[in-house]
Amino acid sequence: MGVRGTFAAALSSDAAGAAIVLAVVSAFAYTLGLALQQKANMVTVGVGSRRSIVWRVVSSRWWVFGFLLGVAGFVLHGVALAVGSLTLVQILQVSQIVFMVPMSAWVAHVALRRRDWLGGALVGLGLLGLLLALSPGQDTRQGSVGSWTAMSLGSAVAVVVLLAWGHGSRWTAPLYGAAAGIVFGVEAATLKVASDDLQADFSLLTALRPATWITLALAVLGVVIQNLALRAGSLSSAQASMTIATPILSAVIGWAVFGEHLDVGPATVAIGLACAVIAVAGVVLLSRSDALTRSAKPAERSDTATAAAAGVTA
Repeated sequence: MGVRGTFAAALSSDAAGAAIVLAVVSAFAYTLGLALQQKANMVTVGVGSRRSIVWRVVSSRWWVFGFLLGVAGFVLHGVALAVGSLTLVQILQVSQIVFMVPMSAWVAHVALRRRDWLGGALVGLGLLGLLLALSPGQDTRQGSVGSWTAMSLGSAVAVVVLLAWGHGSRWTAPLYGAAAGIVFGVEAATLKVASDDLQADFSLLTALRPATWITLALAVLGVVIQNLALRAGSLSSAQASMTIATPILSAVIGWAVFGEHLDVGPATVAIGLACAVIAVAGVVLLSRSDALTRSAKPAERSDTATAAAAGVTA
């Protein structure tokens, strides 16, 4: 059928089309929620004890609305994973950084530069090309005990190695960012399991199954490591490595654990790698945007406020 024909057939299905829309909308909701939480940090006067500052931030209407949008994004992300493949949804989640730059520019009152527009265009072009090349299919299983065990152990070892390697190193920020990206990649996989279970049986008992609690625990762990990365160095290096690591791991998990079909061949691999490089270049450009660096600084007023702002990414 060919790459284009396969991709067109995949997009023609109602499930894939719904997954694409839901994934992009969830990415937008996540990012808008983050922008509003950033705004809450910027408009809050940093006078008084840390506790009083934190309370003023999290009780402001900007932060509350941003938090609710983050929750909505999380729910939409889960619905997208329930109707679409892990690889498809997680690749589209990279669009968060494309939304993040103009929203952060609005928060920080910073004008967008030519580099920002170029970065956004490169990310969009790279993601489209990557989806055309891989043509990810629907999942065929939820994974065996053996595949989940191997994936979990491998991911845990990778996170530990990255954290140990990054401790005291000049590469702490990107290494910690990559570790956070791996955690968020595994979190997306467990969220897919929880979402698939709820799709089959929408009930409170199903919502309280282990997959849900594991997802929440991984989200908290990811936020903690992400904030360590942000405090260790530049926002650009931490954000770029995290944004890149998550979809890569998700594609591996989708193929190895969920049995998702990927169009793998010499031509598609070459095209996919080229498109991945283009997307990565765009991510790096966007992560260095003045809008991101300037809007992130006020969030350093408190640990809680920083964690809340950074924690909407999944």
